[in-house]
Amino acid sequence: MEAGEEEAMCSHQDGDDTSHGEEDNPLVWIGCGDDGNDDVASLWEERHTTCQRQTARRNWGIPTFSDQVDRGIQTFVLSHLEHKDLYVTIHLEHRKDGTASDIDHNWEKILPRATQSVLELGAGTGVVGLYCAKCLNIPRVALTDLHLSLLQRNRSANQLDLVSIFALDWTADAVPPEIHEDGYDVIVGSDLFLPFASFLLEPLARTLSRLLSLRKGSVAVLVYEERFDCSKFFVIVGALGLDVVFVDNSLLHPTYQDPGRIHVLKITKPRGENN
Repeated sequence: MEAGEEEAMCSHQDGDDTSHGEEDNPLVWIGCGDDGNDDVASLWEERHTTCQRQTARRNWGIPTFSDQVDRGIQTFVLSHLEHKDLYVTIHLEHRKDGTASDIDHNWEKILPRATQSVLELGAGTGVVGLYCAKCLNIPRVALTDLHLSLLQRNRSANQLDLVSIFALDWTADAVPPEIHEDGYDVIVGSDLFLPFASFLLEPLARTLSRLLSLRKGSVAVLVYEERFDCSKFFVIVGALGLDVVFVDNSLLHPTYQDPGRIHVLKITKPRGENN
């Protein structure tokens, strides 16, 4: 643990029976105010998205940028739904454009049971990939983004040295050499459709196509929150010959979902079209 991280975490040491607020809520927010007291928060305030659209109240979810700044939330802990002794501790950074789609409680329901390898795109904090490695026991996990320092910090915080981290630029003409030549079972991404970066929808689609071409049967699972018209993405993936299926909400946890606002996509490359 790096110097100062113990103060940033504030709670949930090994064996700590920290309450999750809402019964069975596997996510805890942790903050340190000037008085040094822990702040376990919930999402009962009404928020506005970057489009200033008022959102419905949720008493669960990943901290937003305003939660970090206004309420001093510095860290959150995400636990396995059934095995609360399995959890990841995630440190945050004050990034104005930081977002999250609040679906992380569902990955054990979404991912194929035989998943042995996962690559996370636009990982940010790395919560999805680290959760897959630590809580779902997936043996080969890679976290990718352009900024890697926070990913490295969170990997160290969870003692997951075998998780690989490397830069992946969606606008590049080829995948980086760190990508396994035989690809990954699942490519995951959370909140990659962003209104302030809609120009990345096409590079994202092309990156997915390249990654799915590396392994037959590979699947991409993307979670996004409706904030703007992202139909361009679906047009592009269709032109690239990819199949897209919306995961039905009945397959998600009955509490940790937001129908009509948060969506889960499964994207595949039809057989015979892998390079």
